[in-house]
Amino acid sequence: MDDSPSYLSPENAEKMVRRAAAQLGEHFLGVAVIAVRQEDGGASGCYFRTAGNSHASEKAAEDFVSRAVTRRRVRHEIEARKEFRE
Repeated sequence: MDDSPSYLSPENAEKMVRRAAAQLGEHFLGVAVIAVRQEDGGASGCYFRTAGNSHASEKAAEDFVSRAVTRRRVRHEIEARKEFRE
């Protein structure tokens, strides 16, 4: 399923992410913006931009991914335990 607006070129998508990071960077110590969309042909296009303190931005992105992985692992563990009880 293609949820990406067909009028948004990869160049314009990059500009949009860059602009969002810059706008947020005016108000926050560090910003990391990650956006993913389906490009023409079905491939995923990933757009990533940081603003402000690069160390803070990278650490925040790292922490976000780490928490997501932990939540997924815990969710799978809970589901597996439920299966064994049934």
